[in-house]
Amino acid sequence: MRLVFYAILALIIYYLLRGLWRPKPRGEDAREFEDELVKDPVCDTYIPKDKAISVKIGNKRVYFCSKECKERYLEEMKRRRR
Repeated sequence: MRLVFYAILALIIYYLLRGLWRPKPRGEDAREFEDELVKDPVCDTYIPKDKAISVKIGNKRVYFCSKECKERYLEEMKRRRR
């Protein structure tokens, strides 16, 4: 009876430890766990790329945390061009 108890206990410990040391998912599965962070050039805030407001300027895409930051950035770009 003791042997059965120890075997069951060993299996429970094995499954618990295996769950803790799972390798990180790669490819499409990794997207569920990781959001790419982008930096707002106006207020230096990092935000998830999928929640950011973006605008394409030339060949570069710029990301913002809010409409206000986007407008401030575009105004600054206009002033610099003058």
